[in-house]
Amino acid sequence: MTPQDLADEVERVVGLCTDRITGIGAQQYHVEGQPQKFETMDFDALAEYYEEELRDIINYAVMTHIRLGRLRRSIKAQMNGRDLYDIGFRDGYDSATTPQKCYDDDGSTVPCHQEKLQVVDRSWDPTLLEPNPS
Repeated sequence: MTPQDLADEVERVVGLCTDRITGIGAQQYHVEGQPQKFETMDFDALAEYYEEELRDIINYAVMTHIRLGRLRRSIKAQMNGRDLYDIGFRDGYDSATTPQKCYDDDGSTVPCHQEKLQVVDRSWDPTLLEPNPS
């Protein structure tokens, strides 16, 4: 990912945030010809609103942490000791433009400078995304 790729993704996500303001946010918090609802709320009500939103953010972060942990365990179990970096999810060259070792979905070594490889594991076990039994 180049700096421009990252900047483009940030711009895309900010656009989604803007869409929330002009979409559902406008429906919930805007009355035509009036200031935005947060602008006229008394401080105590505004503080309570923000505290509720912060609790939601924390809850979403914990939920994301749980799901990411499950996904990570699942991917690790399916990768047989390989790393995503070694199977084609990169440009194929290090900073000295030396070709790296990449693997096809059957585990065979292939040149990394080909188009990005698709890893297809037909033995994917969706139960690995379930809660950790321990």
